[in-house]
Amino acid sequence: MRVIAKEFRPSRNFKKVLARNADIIGEQRSAVPTSEQYSVFRAYLDQRHRHGGMADMTVLDYAMRVEDSPVETRIIEYRRRGEGSGISGKGEDLVAVALTDVLSDGLSMVYSFFEPSEESRSLGTFMILDHIARARRQGLPYRLSRLLDRRLEEDGLQRPLPAAAAPRPLRLAARRCVRRGGERTAGLVGE
Repeated sequence: MRVIAKEFRPSRNFKKVLARNADIIGEQRSAVPTSEQYSVFRAYLDQRHRHGGMADMTVLDYAMRVEDSPVETRIIEYRRRGEGSGISGKGEDLVAVALTDVLSDGLSMVYSFFEPSEESRSLGTFMILDHIARARRQGLPYRLSRLLDRRLEEDGLQRPLPAAAAPRPLRLAARRCVRRGGERTAGLVGE
């Protein structure tokens, strides 16, 4: 799915998610895995994907996932704003992470995860909204997400899409639902 960054206008619900997370700072970093990230990743998998294909990932598997990329990859760490954050620009507790590829036409969220105890914040949605804003600030036309090929083994990895299957731009529209591939997809309207 591609979101046209400069044309995106957040719905009322999206604005509520942004307000709910106003105390969160997103800091872009080099693709270097840390034990702090892995701790959040492990908690996320154990709580939300206990029986999924990535459930057995070790710290080394996580490190390879972060470091082994043929394109420019960044990690965006999302932290709670602390007392000194206004001066230093750095947050405190790590609550979410997005592994992001920087492409010539946009930012592609490869994988994101968050502290399960913070589920009520809608951090997954917040990270998508933040990536749209980042793409806009960087002058990139799209915020992209990769589509998983469901025929692959459930190892959490994906291969590049063939050109014929490349996603086409979609516009987000408030309060509309359409069916794509038999699944309900809230808020997506094709161009």
